[in-house]
Amino acid sequence: MANFMSYNELHDLGFSGPKFTWTNNKSGSSKIWVRLDRVLMNSEGLRLAPLASVKHLICVASDHCPLLVSLDSTAHGRGSKWLRFEDNWLTYPVTWKLVWKNWAKPDYGSPDDILNRKCLRMLRALFYWSRNRLKELGELKYTLEARIAWLQEAECSPSGFTAEQDGELRRIAGELIATLARLATWWRQRAKTRWIEEGDANSHFFHSNASARHRSNTIREITDRNGETINDPKLIRDEFWSFFLLKWKER
Repeated sequence: MANFMSYNELHDLGFSGPKFTWTNNKSGSSKIWVRLDRVLMNSEGLRLAPLASVKHLICVASDHCPLLVSLDSTAHGRGSKWLRFEDNWLTYPVTWKLVWKNWAKPDYGSPDDILNRKCLRMLRALFYWSRNRLKELGELKYTLEARIAWLQEAECSPSGFTAEQDGELRRIAGELIATLARLATWWRQRAKTRWIEEGDANSHFFHSNASARHRSNTIREITDRNGETINDPKLIRDEFWSFFLLKWKER
């Protein structure tokens, strides 16, 4: 089964609900429960429906549990957005000065508090800088490609090129190459693929890995301390917060 899935690039969508999907309807020690039914989706399907889900329904008139497949990705939105360091920030020289400026600010308290505040201050500065100054990489890529196409058409026209247009074409071509490299870095970071060779910019491969990781990191429902099932994102976040608050409280 694993070889078949790997060869055909299929991913198990997982499930929520009862653990098993088939029973032999016998009693006592002869009763058998297994997860016999499952839903598989290829990488293209995950790209179109990255948060597709499968729910095992209760078994009533058959020895198989019905499987409910949902392709709606809007029902389980993220409750909050975490600030994460982007590897692409390292490719902009201005970020080094920004890091030094925020890291060198005087601080107070214990060494661990100082370190946490410096890291948080630096991360926030980088995040707001990127949000205000940088364009979305995909949008920038299409804009640069359209401008290059226009300039190349102008080069082939009877009037030819001006010196300014020639310089602009060289500059935009270099910017496009840098943007494509940053896009590959962006997908590589989200795919968490460490074994890929440096220089490989297969964005479709990274996109597939990132979609699979996004699915595996998505929590749709949990069972709380009282044994009740919770599927509301806010209640799930509150339950995790309470669990770790109790786990790490002072003894």
